[in-house]
Amino acid sequence: MREPFWHQTAWFRALLVVALAMAAWLIYRAALYQVHRRQRLLEGLVAQRTRELSEALTKVERLSRIDGLTGVANRRYLEEQLARSWAEASRRKAPLSLLMIDLDHFKEFNDSAGHLAGDECLKQVARTLEECVERSTDLVARFGGEEFVVLLPDTDSDGAESVGERIRERIDDLKFAPPEGGQGDGITASVGCATARPGRSEQRTEQRLRPEQLLRRADEAMYAAKRAGRNRVAGTG
Repeated sequence: MREPFWHQTAWFRALLVVALAMAAWLIYRAALYQVHRRQRLLEGLVAQRTRELSEALTKVERLSRIDGLTGVANRRYLEEQLARSWAEASRRKAPLSLLMIDLDHFKEFNDSAGHLAGDECLKQVARTLEECVERSTDLVARFGGEEFVVLLPDTDSDGAESVGERIRERIDDLKFAPPEGGQGDGITASVGCATARPGRSEQRTEQRLRPEQLLRRADEAMYAAKRAGRNRVAGTG
């Protein structure tokens, strides 16, 4: 009987089956690797897009809280922080002070020197206000036009008036004056100070104060400073 050819032997057939199985396994592993690789690339791309979106949203949120001209907080963010500071001061029965700052003679300066000079004045005043506060919890905000507000948590009336006087002096030192021949006096500041202890009843009214009333008190004090001659600090306690 003739011996079978080598490719007809059982051992060759078994070896062929094993080789085919290994080839199939290798093809499967390669395909699986490609799937995992694409999945990792997709996950990385999704993570990158998520980070970019988060950063964009953070930037938009930050910009929504900042005054576009001066770079300090805007009125919206001030009101948010005032509410938070009020709640914290109410919980701790701590003092909360607020300064309302109005630039004296700004309209005359703006008309005489021009709007670009007026904008530069507001920018320098904003930087000066930020230099006058020392704590991270303090907040400088542009309230509107030539009015600014400084929020001072954990600050009593004496401390607030001290900060207000420092602000008044620093703004006076800026020496913003109309150009030669222009109308009006140089820029100064009238500062109104108001202090409250949220959570405590007022003896006069036996009513709880609200955050907007602190703003109103500071505004009234600022107008009192103007009536008294401008370039001064007035407080309501």
